[in-house]
Amino acid sequence: PNNAEVLSEISKAGIEVYFLKWTTTLMAFRRSLKNKYDLWTTKNDYNDAVLLAFVKPKFWKQVDWRYIECWNYMALWRDAEKSYWRLERRIETYPKLRQDKEVMSQLKTERVKMINAAEKFVQIVQSYYPEINDLFQRLGIEEDAIAKAYCCEIILEMQGYRFKWFLKKAGIGFPLPMLLKSRQGRKVYIYDKRLHHALHQLTLKVYHLSLHDDADKR
Repeated sequence: PNNAEVLSEISKAGIEVYFLKWTTTLMAFRRSLKNKYDLWTTKNDYNDAVLLAFVKPKFWKQVDWRYIECWNYMALWRDAEKSYWRLERRIETYPKLRQDKEVMSQLKTERVKMINAAEKFVQIVQSYYPEINDLFQRLGIEEDAIAKAYCCEIILEMQGYRFKWFLKKAGIGFPLPMLLKSRQGRKVYIYDKRLHHALHQLTLKVYHLSLHDDADKR
């Protein structure tokens, strides 16, 4: 989040900190006001503050300073992971790149950066939530830094959600009407693609599955 350091200090001082569960909440609220009351509010800090006062509690989630501290390292891990897989996919779509030593050296460098970011992220989460080590053991991923990073992502994203809503946030299960958006004449399920990706990748690692194996795909 923006101003993470300030929010962390506010939380440490004993003041409750809340985040919107969905970044599109205010946009949907504006649209609702326009459709129901023909009232349109200009987007600015003042109007946003007024609208936030009327957002229902179910759209908020409470977080503490530990979550905020972990979130910053989670963002760094996600950036490193995206950078690595972006280059990996580029090489897969153009196999001749594997013959380029500079490209392959860059790929190795990106992987090292990803692993380092994963290890640092996991280390921070373990320092604030030591109980997560029991989960690593149950999943059998104690020695896999990447798998543990995906697991940490999921645990952090679960905060503030009932399990049913957490699954829907991840794009699992039948969507509720508020999670459907009309786009080009069809309904689109709105969900957190990054959370969905983390769950998918962790599942592959826990069950030792490969997308390149036809038996695993079934």
